[in-house]
Amino acid sequence: MQAARRRRHPLGHAVRSGNDKVVAGRGEGTHHGGHERQQQAIAAPQGGDGARPRVLVHAHALQGGAQALGLVEQREDVGVREERAQVLENLLAPAHAVEPVVHERHAAAGRHLLELRNGVDRFHLPAQRAGSAPVSQAEHSLPPVASEPASHYDYDLPEALIADQPADRRDASRLLVVPRDADAPLGHHHFRDLPGFLRPGDVLVLNDSRVLPARLFGHRLPGGGLAEVLLLEPQPPAPEGHERWTALARPGKRLRPGTRIAFAEDFHAVVEADVGGGEKLLRFPGPVPLREALERHGQMPLPPYILARRGERASRPEDRERYQTVYARPEGSVAAPTAGLHFTDELLDRIRALGVETVRVTLHVGAGTFQPITADDIADHVLHTDRYDAPAETANAINAARAQGRRIVAVGTTSVRTLESAVAPDGRVRPGAGATGLMIAPGYRFRVVDALVTNFHLPRSSLLCLVAALLGRERLLAIYREAIAREYRFYSYGDAMFVEGRSGGP
Repeated sequence: MQAARRRRHPLGHAVRSGNDKVVAGRGEGTHHGGHERQQQAIAAPQGGDGARPRVLVHAHALQGGAQALGLVEQREDVGVREERAQVLENLLAPAHAVEPVVHERHAAAGRHLLELRNGVDRFHLPAQRAGSAPVSQAEHSLPPVASEPASHYDYDLPEALIADQPADRRDASRLLVVPRDADAPLGHHHFRDLPGFLRPGDVLVLNDSRVLPARLFGHRLPGGGLAEVLLLEPQPPAPEGHERWTALARPGKRLRPGTRIAFAEDFHAVVEADVGGGEKLLRFPGPVPLREALERHGQMPLPPYILARRGERASRPEDRERYQTVYARPEGSVAAPTAGLHFTDELLDRIRALGVETVRVTLHVGAGTFQPITADDIADHVLHTDRYDAPAETANAINAARAQGRRIVAVGTTSVRTLESAVAPDGRVRPGAGATGLMIAPGYRFRVVDALVTNFHLPRSSLLCLVAALLGRERLLAIYREAIAREYRFYSYGDAMFVEGRSGGP
């Protein structure tokens, strides 16, 4: 048998290529051509009593986010060969070479988490704005993903092109312009030139989610050992009124229920439960309000590859500003919607002066955004779920523009997923809050988005598949090859692309 070929994913994961088996989804599997997987609809049905919609949590998505952030200690499960179990040796390193392993017991952990969240939907969904309403389950039947080897989305990137810090000025980053006509040449510009490629009447859709300084470092009590926490989502308060959150934490085995984690003299957490998938339920007794304590002691949750490139464990003070869009408002993300990092207030004013309408959606970016596709086939990839809200004024503006034949330009893949998840069977965007696990890949029929501003994405990622759905995979990879040859900077703090329109293709 041919020896397994390993390569190192930029996030630190060991990823297999070729026909070697990988552990993904519910267990081991190999690529089977010609099949399609119906995506699981993430439902937000309205109850008859007008209650907020209840969100279904996919246990595998929870595990994937934990693995990708390097915050989970991996152990082999029954039936998984010992050689695939890689323990995190340095629990405070920013990135690790972890062979992804999904345990069958996480299904039970997911049910436990659902029990904890039962009846507290407001903690899973962003606060609804005036005019918003929950989106019904009937309007969220997700389309199938066509079978295709994940290895088709591999590409080689020199490490020197991975950006570990932003450009000196937001709009000084470079902009690769991709014309709709596949035979037309690519354009090489700077982001400040974007207004020249927009049209009067365009609707520019921005994701205004704000990143929490959600990474915390502390000491375990008793014992004094180091501990690291990444907050994920707020949960119902404890009976005495203390705030509670789910979080990824390490060293997981030492953070048993009852353990205290001291982050500062007046700021600590108590581990209340292990909810599976690498997650803990934490309670914050005070006396300082949690948001105030996070502003004082929290670190920005930078992607692991940035910290690894810097050789640092924590974010820098300047990341508080630069790993945040200038228009960020509602807090809830643990990763930035990075396409928006290039905009300045002045640039947005110039864009509006052209007659371009700017509107906002909110999609809170979760830990799973870092998860690579570990399945052999992209149709077997279970995408993480994210909470979103499409306010009424945004839906109305987009529907009016589409009725008049005007272009909808999404800023970032998160805006794309929000709009394409909120569209109803009649083709109109419906206002409302919900959660989406929509996977967009070649073969997907876009119903709302015409053009896209986006960064350069990780190989074997769902984000790369989404852009390939707009352009066609072969064309996209050819564009990436040219970007590499011209030394564009990649990933979260890197440069941007403007895809002027859908072209499709293989």
